[in-house]
Amino acid sequence: SATIYAGTMGAGVFKSTDGGVSWTSPTPGPIRNARVFALAIDPSNPAIVWAGVPNALLRSLDGGRVWTDTMPDLDYASVRALALDSAQPAVVLAGTTRDGVRRSDNGGKTWTGPGAGFFALDVNGVATDGSATQTAWVATGTGIWRTTDGGATWALKSAGITNRSTLCIMRDAGSRMLYACTGDGVFRSADGGEKWVRQHSGLATRVIALALIAQRAADHGT
Repeated sequence: SATIYAGTMGAGVFKSTDGGVSWTSPTPGPIRNARVFALAIDPSNPAIVWAGVPNALLRSLDGGRVWTDTMPDLDYASVRALALDSAQPAVVLAGTTRDGVRRSDNGGKTWTGPGAGFFALDVNGVATDGSATQTAWVATGTGIWRTTDGGATWALKSAGITNRSTLCIMRDAGSRMLYACTGDGVFRSADGGEKWVRQHSGLATRVIALALIAQRAADHGT
């Protein structure tokens, strides 16, 4: 059965090992009673779990029994978005409130802050390019930002988006399409974020979350 982790608003992270039929409560420690805004699992080791909470980014190496803070200098901010590189799982991107996006190349031992050209504090979403490990996009209150050099430099890539306050971003690995949700609905980019087109037929205006089923590369002639 599937193993599921559930982040709660004030009760930490619960775990199910039977597909959600039953759940175990958090063990004592920093995760108990925490508000959990983001969760991620290491794609190469399912025992490694990350949890974004107020003033900390917690990591468990044993499937959620023991948690430690990997970002102790994160004051008065929360980690709201996480992305792990499927090709290099030691690479972690953490989107924060008040402190932009941070990157670790060694599984959370050390972190670097936003690189040159990044002028946004609140990060709502993070997406990575599995085939180009140095490329990532973040959704912020000022639009979509992209890096192609691992976070050393950033550029605003929001051409065509009518509401710059972007609330989430996702990448379809099969079609290589990017999708962003905003106060004006869903926008899609087929060129890495250079241009965005609104996808709104039959859709309510404000969209705050997205989920997608990845398309096969063969379906798109690639």
